[in-house]
Amino acid sequence: MEDSYDIFYDHMKTLTSFLKANGYVNTNPDYNDLDQEEFFDQLKNTFTSNAELVEVMGDIKDYRLLMSGIFNHSTSDKRIFVYFCSTLGDNMTSRVQEFLRILCNVNNCKNGIIITDRDLSPGAKKELNNVKDYNCPDSYDVYNIKIFTDKTFIDIVNNNYVPKILKIYTTEEAKKFCEENRIKENKLMKIIVDDPLCSFHMVKIGNISELERETGIESDILRTQRIFRYVTGIPFQRKMSRR
Repeated sequence: MEDSYDIFYDHMKTLTSFLKANGYVNTNPDYNDLDQEEFFDQLKNTFTSNAELVEVMGDIKDYRLLMSGIFNHSTSDKRIFVYFCSTLGDNMTSRVQEFLRILCNVNNCKNGIIITDRDLSPGAKKELNNVKDYNCPDSYDVYNIKIFTDKTFIDIVNNNYVPKILKIYTTEEAKKFCEENRIKENKLMKIIVDDPLCSFHMVKIGNISELERETGIESDILRTQRIFRYVTGIPFQRKMSRR
C-alpha cells in the first residue's frame, strides 16, 4: 500500500497542474501534508461525496479508481472526465471499454483522459481509436481523449526543458491565423498530436500551438523565442520493401 501511496500522491499533484493548465476548476481538496491513512480517507470521502461520479462509476473495488473525477471548465461549458484505470484483471480492452462506458454516461462531457498502470494492448487502443477522431474540427460532438501511463502522466508545465504554451489556436482560429499571416498550414513547423506537450494540453490535430522557449542568456538577460507549431497526426511509416 505504501508504494501505491507514493504513486497516488504524485498523481494528484500532477492532476492539479493538468487541470490548471487546461482551464478546469479543481474541486479536489488539498492533499499536501497528509499521512498515508489520512490521504486514502480523503480520497474515499471526496469520491463518495460526488453524487454524479458515484452514479456513473458505481461500486468501487479498487482504491486507484477513487482518484477519478469529473471537472468543469472555468470559462466555458466544457467538461472532462479523468479516469485512473483499475489494475484489477489482465484484460486491458475491457478496462478501456469501462472507461468509454462511463465517459458516454457523463452529461455534456466530450473530453477525457485515461491513466493506466501499463501500456495499452493493441485491442484496447483499437477501442479508443474507434471513438476519438483527431481529424474532425473542434466540436462538442467529437470526443477528445488522451492516454497516459503512470510513467508518462507527469507535470511538464513546470519543467524548464519544456516550452511554455502561450496559446492554443482551435481549428477555426488556426485557419484564420494562417489567412491573416498569409501562410499555408503545411509551411509551419509541425508537432505530433501525441507529443507529451500536446497530450498534457489536450491539443488536437489542426490546432496551432504558440510556444515560448528559452534560447540562452546574454548579458545576464534571459532570451526567449516565440514559435508556432501546427499539430499533425503521426507521420507516415516507411513500408518494408519486398526482396
